Amino acid sequence: MLNFIEFNIPNINFSDPNNTESFLDYMEREYFYIYDTANILYGISCAFGFLFNTIVVIVMLNSWKLLSATDIYILDMSLANILFLMACPFYMTYFHNRTWKFGETLCKWGLTITSSNQVAGSFLLFVLSADQYMVICRPLLILGRRWKEAIVVSLITWTISAIMLTPMYIYSNLEQHYLGQVNLTSCVMHWPKMIISGRKAYLLYLFTIAFIIPFILIVIFSVPVIRRLFKTGPRSSREERRILVQRRIFYLVLAIIVVYFTFQLPQWISEIWYRFYYSEDWCNNFEDKPCSTIAKTNVISGSLSFGHTAINPIFFAFLTKNFATKFKLLLTIPFRLCKTK
Repeated sequence: MLNFIEFNIPNINFSDPNNTESFLDYMEREYFYIYDTANILYGISCAFGFLFNTIVVIVMLNSWKLLSATDIYILDMSLANILFLMACPFYMTYFHNRTWKFGETLCKWGLTITSSNQVAGSFLLFVLSADQYMVICRPLLILGRRWKEAIVVSLITWTISAIMLTPMYIYSNLEQHYLGQVNLTSCVMHWPKMIISGRKAYLLYLFTIAFIIPFILIVIFSVPVIRRLFKTGPRSSREERRILVQRRIFYLVLAIIVVYFTFQLPQWISEIWYRFYYSEDWCNNFEDKPCSTIAKTNVISGSLSFGHTAINPIFFAFLTKNFATKFKLLLTIPFRLCKTK
């Protein structure tokens, strides 16, 4: 996520008596307002995302004995969304105050948690698509073993995600910036000197491992599923009903994948564009319009990456078997407890 203090001070003489505009007034006019816009998007996505994902988690845990392997992966994705959204209040405050006030520990956890959704989310989507492949194309290989294997796969997925994000936790730190007469604190990553910038190397590493490779694997597993589900030929009525059910589930899984990658791709593109289009000195002049445009695009795309957390739970609900019935049953628990008293 882009920090607003990564720009150098513009080449404007704010001490000039003829210049009545203060430095912060200039920054608010030219750039900081974009964070207020981002805060609105963050707030909407976080409010609905946290509510919807919490409902999904509660409903599933209330009937955990009946969970299928697909339900477990859906539960994992909802938990990943909630973990991601827990950092939202801190970043909204960060954007509002223009400075980080929560200390170094929360800085490290905040950057790590917000990235965990990108990494774990991509891996879990790959696992979900592989699960659909096994159910539809190799059903005999998973008879009687799906639930236990799903738990193991989930634990492995979270472990790999945590290992991949360890460098982000280690190298996250606080940095002081003096803009005019104002001291601002930023939460950024300080990388050791390397042949290639550590910031750029880690970005390419995450983009490849957590986006490109899972996307390619999802396509590989989805192609035979599509061929199997839409294969023409004579079928019995029983087989036709089974195919229709499998198609419905596949459509929902496909919708979750499309929403996730659609909302995440702009963030990756803008981040790579920004990191590689300019040198390590970033923008030598804040009035550099292309630089300012890229930076603003980066902030907006970053806030949009929160959007899928509010949309995906809707598909989760349809994908979970008898979700509506379970949700209604959950709502009646307080009334039943009152009657028993």
